[in-house]
Amino acid sequence: MDNYQRFLQAFNELERVIQHRLKVDAKYNLGSLLRIAQQAHDQLITSHYKELDFLRNFRNILVHEGIQAEGEIATPSDFLIEKIEFITMKIREAKKIKDLFRSPVISFKLEDTLHDVLQAVNQYGYTKFPVFAQDHLVGVVTDNGITKFMADQLQEDLISIKSVHLQSILDLDKRKDSFMVVNEDTSIYDIDDIFTQKIKEGKSSFILLMARDHQVDHPDDITGIITPWNLPTIIENL
Repeated sequence: MDNYQRFLQAFNELERVIQHRLKVDAKYNLGSLLRIAQQAHDQLITSHYKELDFLRNFRNILVHEGIQAEGEIATPSDFLIEKIEFITMKIREAKKIKDLFRSPVISFKLEDTLHDVLQAVNQYGYTKFPVFAQDHLVGVVTDNGITKFMADQLQEDLISIKSVHLQSILDLDKRKDSFMVVNEDTSIYDIDDIFTQKIKEGKSSFILLMARDHQVDHPDDITGIITPWNLPTIIENL
């Protein structure tokens, strides 16, 4: 097989992999796929936009101009073919957040107490806990909320942490809604993009709740928690 055939074979495989990732029919060519990826804010594909657009143009020239010239007008280099194969592999094997961050999550109910949370902090080392009212997610208790509550209670000689319910903590926690629910099949490229944007907005404590779907109706729906502290792991796996 010469490089002309190798290039077309590699290019067709690249299109199939992108079609599969975007969940679209085989009728969409690479130009259409790039537009769909942009509309879907697919960070993995759009990060290679210039390279993919070049390959698209090169392929069109190679095929259509070659037909008019009744022969090959250019010979794809080994480097170019290897580049296609590398991008194809990167898209096909892109890690999902569930591959890196799926772990048990400790959650609480509104009627649970500060004592319960502090015990979990001591036992597990976690500092962020989803809170539910029946089967409804109402917020996330953070170390910030706990610290704020304790500071506001300094005037009291004694605080009974067993009598302080989480509703009181959430009422003072400005970061209780600083989270987003994301599907556990989300690419780490998209997560990197989300955190980058939130940090630009000044939301450096923003967290992501990983779920089997895009919504959380029950504590068991949450399969992991991702924080900005996980960015080194994310970047390492890009």
